[in-house]
Amino acid sequence: QLAYNDQSRLTWPAGVMYFYADGSASTRDIFTGAARTLVSSYDAGQKTHSLAGYGQGTLALGGDTNLTLGGRYTDDRQELYGTLTSRTGVVRPSDATRKASFSAFTYKVGIDHHFTPGVMAYATVSTGFKSGVYNITFATPTDAPVRPEKLTSYEAGLKAELLDRRLRLNLTSFYYDYSDIQLNTFVGTTVLLLNAASAEIYGAEAQLDASLTSRLRLS
Repeated sequence: QLAYNDQSRLTWPAGVMYFYADGSASTRDIFTGAARTLVSSYDAGQKTHSLAGYGQGTLALGGDTNLTLGGRYTDDRQELYGTLTSRTGVVRPSDATRKASFSAFTYKVGIDHHFTPGVMAYATVSTGFKSGVYNITFATPTDAPVRPEKLTSYEAGLKAELLDRRLRLNLTSFYYDYSDIQLNTFVGTTVLLLNAASAEIYGAEAQLDASLTSRLRLS
């Protein structure tokens, strides 16, 4: 990562990131009923390769107003391997490897204004990306992974330090808009990861900290 902050109008960090993971589920047999009928057994895993580049800059526009722009490009690659045997036979052959790639550009746009050295208001719009992934403990004939989960976030708020910093007030309102959200659900006796259509979260937060005396503080 590189960062620039030389008391100029523009400050920024930028960098690259690489992530690798190999997770597996050990062999186990799943039975059902008093007769202990074998439902399935599995020994599978998933490898993840993720490469991303990112950068974000904050520009002082003048008049105590700052503009922030940021972006990130992510490229994820998933590899599914191993076996899964169900009552209908071997669904996932041991020598089969399934691969999938997911990429996305995510961004952030924000603006803030300092009315006084202790009072600042801000608003941001940003996006998020959660990679698609395989179900390593449940197989279908195609073994298709779930689609990536995407998020658009809107937030606005006020941060204030008053009375010689003896009083601090933070106010925030937010709205999150999800698409293809990834959720765990039951299919028979099996926990399966699926895509839901959408989800929304919205609300507000308020935080107050006050130093009433040198020994008494209210939050």
